[in-house]
Amino acid sequence: MTNKDPFADFLNTNLNDETSNKSAPISKEKPLDSGLLEFPELDTKQPSFNLFSESDIDTNSIERRKSRAATIKMTKEEYRKRLEELNENSEIKNYVIFFGIPDCGKSYIIASLLHYMNAYLGGNTRINKDVATKDEALLYNQMLEMFANPERNVGRTDVRNFFELNILFKPSNDLKVPVEMTFIDASGEHLKRLYEGGNDEYAGELPDYLEAILESDVNCKFVFVYDQSKTKHQPPQSEILKAMYDKVLMMQDKYGKTYPKVLLLSKSDKIPEKIKQKYGHSAKEYALAQENDLRTFAQGFFTERNNKNRSIFYSMGSFTKYDDLDKFDADCPHRLFDWIYTSITGFTVTEKKSWWIRFKQWLLGKE
Repeated sequence: MTNKDPFADFLNTNLNDETSNKSAPISKEKPLDSGLLEFPELDTKQPSFNLFSESDIDTNSIERRKSRAATIKMTKEEYRKRLEELNENSEIKNYVIFFGIPDCGKSYIIASLLHYMNAYLGGNTRINKDVATKDEALLYNQMLEMFANPERNVGRTDVRNFFELNILFKPSNDLKVPVEMTFIDASGEHLKRLYEGGNDEYAGELPDYLEAILESDVNCKFVFVYDQSKTKHQPPQSEILKAMYDKVLMMQDKYGKTYPKVLLLSKSDKIPEKIKQKYGHSAKEYALAQENDLRTFAQGFFTERNNKNRSIFYSMGSFTKYDDLDKFDADCPHRLFDWIYTSITGFTVTEKKSWWIRFKQWLLGKE
């Protein structure tokens, strides 16, 4: 089986092509450690949902931007304007920022979350068209469509752009709190630049488009993605992730904040079952193993003071030999979503599983 990312070349071609909006119509088809944990019961009912039609994307609107520039260095005025924009109604804004090397599966993980929220989670999920750019509205549709049409893939985030998928979720249970969450797929190239530096004038600095988010009053959560199928990546993924993690710690100290964090071991379906059994199906123990490259990052991540950082073996189901998704498994997206929702509201969105169900899932390595 090859190790290619199932997302092909959509972002570098379709989303940067002004003619992409003329494509074929879209088909309408608390703690998360890996030990014995309490996860809510998975609701397998699939409520109906409506996707945008091409008319919804409003391609003729002159007020909607096509994309967002991943600005490395803003002017003083630009930075101030961005901060003011972020701080408006900041108490309801929740930014979930995904970090990882290029092609580690960040976009695919975000897509699996959106699919889970729309097809399995009770309630209404939609993109916020008031703030979405044209490309973001189109990307949202593409991410949902790929689960109905495996040949419709989404590729890497262009180094020149970044995406804020601002999602509105209203649970079907009136006792549960509606939330607004924004998923950001940070460019892997910018993460490598933070580590490597090179001849860049601003080597080692966090790009302003990200630092503005951290300096603002919005609520932030961080998702560190480690692709265990790329163990020979140079420079090592663990060093790149650690550079980003150290920067986040510095920002925490600078702004007096503490950010929730989770480590995802992506494409974990490629990890042999015997290896998972060796570590008791614990993503944390796997990451901390002496023989694992990830230990350089994991040691500090799991011993951070006054924080309970989490980890998940992340897989979306079974794949063909060509790495096309064959059967979707909602378990991991379910657990990641519940971590996000709980970190925002303090409560789970679905009913808690019985101890017997949790015990059986622990035996199967699903908790």
